[in-house]
Amino acid sequence: MRGVKGRMWVLGLVVALALSVSVPVTAQSTRVKLRIAFPSVADMGDVPVLLAAERLLVQGIELEPIFFAQEPLMLQAVLRGEADLGAGASRAVLAAMQQGAGLKFFATQHRNLWTLYAKRELTRCEDLNGKRLAYHSPAGISTALIKGWFREKCPSANPNVLYIPGSENRAAALIANQIDITPLELADAVQVDQLRPGLYHRMADLSKDLPWLLESIYFTNPRTLASKREVLKTFVTELIKIHRLAARDPGVIGTVAPKYIKVQDTSLFSLIARAYVQANLWPTDGAFTAETVARTVKFFVDIESIKPGLKAEEIGDYTIVREVLEQIGK
Repeated sequence: MRGVKGRMWVLGLVVALALSVSVPVTAQSTRVKLRIAFPSVADMGDVPVLLAAERLLVQGIELEPIFFAQEPLMLQAVLRGEADLGAGASRAVLAAMQQGAGLKFFATQHRNLWTLYAKRELTRCEDLNGKRLAYHSPAGISTALIKGWFREKCPSANPNVLYIPGSENRAAALIANQIDITPLELADAVQVDQLRPGLYHRMADLSKDLPWLLESIYFTNPRTLASKREVLKTFVTELIKIHRLAARDPGVIGTVAPKYIKVQDTSLFSLIARAYVQANLWPTDGAFTAETVARTVKFFVDIESIKPGLKAEEIGDYTIVREVLEQIGK
């Protein structure tokens, strides 16, 4: 859903949700601005953080979203200080770190949300020979994940590879019979199931096969980490609270999603939000430790998506999430 055209407007409080507001850690008479960069327009995975913006506003923190057309532009914005933090694919940030980018992870946005969808008659590895397999790009995170899946599950399969950027565009191509198999974000997989029930199936559900993988992570630059650490801590506090709220009632996310994702048909938002919660994509415990990051790094090294050398203890600040959990409970 990242390719869906639209803009997000931060409005006032969501009174109908009756969300409790904690005593602000950063309460000041002067509002603090925190600029967050996204690699594209908002999708369902971003809704919790955009909802958090409303809770942060009454605590003196203005969370300003900045949407970019490409992931490299988002990374450069955080590196240059044009944004204070970013929300992006862990693999892309890791690759930038290997090239010397001074960035650090500090929290998890969501776990692995990728699926592999195929026409219903394609059920065996040998069925995929000569079939049209569409990837996002040669270096995309979904490409790396699915290549890893093929290496483990279907090493002898020989599909014809092509590239169609955007999960929602590949979903449309699948429905239009322009391709036979493709990785889809969970939100687009739900839509395919609803629009063409029974015609396609999940050949792989990586949210179940690799549930521990930190697919999208919040990261920042050293300057922000040093100068706005307490603000980041308040940000993480509200984010985890919203994740817990969503776990109790996924309908909350589905109800507010149309404020941030501007499309004509919003009828599936509640169903998609429920699928996110059922897949445990939004971690209620932070899901951010040196161990989880190390495991994610090792996975990308093992599938040769990044080179060895990155050490989890050096590329992440784990104290923010730890302190937040000490305050609000695990």
